[in-house]
Amino acid sequence: MEFLQDIDYFEVIEITSSIINIAITCLEKGTIRTLDALHISCAVFSMCNLFLTSDKRQCIIAEKMKLKVKLI
Repeated sequence: MEFLQDIDYFEVIEITSSIINIAITCLEKGTIRTLDALHISCAVFSMCNLFLTSDKRQCIIAEKMKLKVKLI
C-alpha cells in the first residue's frame, strides 16, 4: 500500500528500441547486469536529475553515461 501512496513520484517508461540501444551502450562500457543496464538506460532516456544506486558497478557505468550519480 505504501508503494501506491508514492506512485505519483514515479515515471513508468516503456521499453522501446531506443531504451534497448542505450542499454547496449551501457553493457559495452563495462561489466554490468542486463537489468542494471536497462535501469541506467531508462534514466538516461528520461533525462533524470539524479541517479541513486547502492551498486558500485552500476554507479561506474551510470557516470560513464554522463548521469549525475549518488552512491548510497
